Parts: sequence; structure tokens; C-alpha cells
Amino acid sequence: MLKMFPVHCNNCFQKREAVPSSEFQLARCHHIICASCLPNASNGDRKCPVCKRSFHSVAITTSMPTHAANYFTNPSIFLKMYRSISQFQSDQRNSYYAHYYNNQAQLPKKKLKLQGYLKLEAQLREQNTNEMRRIAELRNYIDYYERNDKKRLGNASYSSSEISSSSHRSCRPRTPSFSATDDTTLTDEADMNESVHTEKFDKLLSQATLTISQRSKIKKSMKRDFRNKSKST
Repeated sequence: MLKMFPVHCNNCFQKREAVPSSEFQLARCHHIICASCLPNASNGDRKCPVCKRSFHSVAITTSMPTHAANYFTNPSIFLKMYRSISQFQSDQRNSYYAHYYNNQAQLPKKKLKLQGYLKLEAQLREQNTNEMRRIAELRNYIDYYERNDKKRLGNASYSSSEISSSSHRSCRPRTPSFSATDDTTLTDEADMNESVHTEKFDKLLSQATLTISQRSKIKKSMKRDFRNKSKST
């Protein structure tokens, strides 16, 4: 505890140095009172001899509480502490604001990327719907010729012309297309190439198209074999 001013009683103005053995008290009302001037009251209601307010105090010693000892400390220490705290808080604010403004600057780019993902999702959903519809057509087409093939084998005495006429009388499905139904590509290639997920989506699309092509070759071969059997009979 540094002595920045002469510690004296605010009532009788006696210096602490003059009577080192005397106890001095710091009141809650910020008055310093010596032991000789300490108020006494039989009912416990003590008053400060200077301001007459309720008297509550702590002894001025090296072990006094920090909040009271600060009144006897060099204020330059608190000035340095204030500067350090102010600098720390300023750095924290600058860090937060820099992050905020950086996010604001990235918003247009993120918006474009989001639009690219939404467009990709719409195209994938549309292609999935088209492929499911084409698969249903292919199954219906195969079922139709399998039924006719069973009828032909079960009625071997029928002529080819009779089988052909009976086939036309039944509900013959439309011949499905064997080419990919959707080959649209994204126009925002710059945005899509920035994401690894988009590359995975493109690979899935290419694999799906390759599977459809292989399936188409099989269906064409089955159709050709059926026609050859019909001609031979």
C-alpha cells in the first residue's frame, strides 16, 4: 500500500505518523477517523463525527480488503490497467466486426452457390422422375411381349398371321425410347466446380446414364430375338 497523501484524522487532523501505535479507520462515508475520535454509542447506533452518517469502517492496515486498499494505491497503476483492458476489449471488438464484414462480403458468392445447388437438385429430381417413368414403360413393354411369347408357345397350332392379328387386337404399349430422357447440364459451371459434392453428383449422373444405355442394348437384343422367332414360325 503506497502512501500518496498524509494519512490523518478527518475530524481532529492528527497525522498517523505522529502516533504510529494509534489505529486509524476508513469509514464507509470515505472519512478517516483516528482511535481518539471513533464514535461510541451504547445502543450501537454510531455516527461519523464528520458527516454524522451511520458509521461503518475497516482498519487501515496492510491486510485491509482490496476494495478499501485501492484508495491508498498509486492511481497510475489503475491507469495502466485501464489502458490494457481497453486495448483488449478493442481488439476483441475489431476481431468480431472483421469476421462479420467478411461474412457480409461472402454473401453474394454463397448465394450464387446456393442457387447452383438448387438448380442441380431440380434437375436431378426431374431426371429421376423421367427415368422412373421410362423404366415403367420398359417393364410394360417387356411384359407385353412376354405374354405374347407365352401365348405363341402355348398355341403352336396357330399361324404367324393369326398370332400377329391377335397381338394387334390387344393393347400394344408404345415402344419406349432407349435414349437418355434428360441430358441437360448446369450453366453455372464455375459455381459447381467449386464443390466436391457437385463432382459426386456428376459421377452419379454419368453412372445412371451408362446403366440406362446398357439396359437399352439388352432390350434391343430381346426385341430383335423375338422378331426373328416370329419370322421363323
